[in-house]
Amino acid sequence: MLLRIVAYLVLLTALAGLIGSFPFLFELLPLGAISGAYWLFFRKPPAA
Repeated sequence: MLLRIVAYLVLLTALAGLIGSFPFLFELLPLGAISGAYWLFFRKPPAA
């Protein structure tokens, strides 16, 4: 679980850096935050 939290924070940091460089992409931060949270914490892992 700690690895997922760290991965989520890295995703948010990368998105914030991208938006800092290109402010017109401001919509990516909330979309990436919501999508990343779903993908990391709520999706069901594929059946092996």
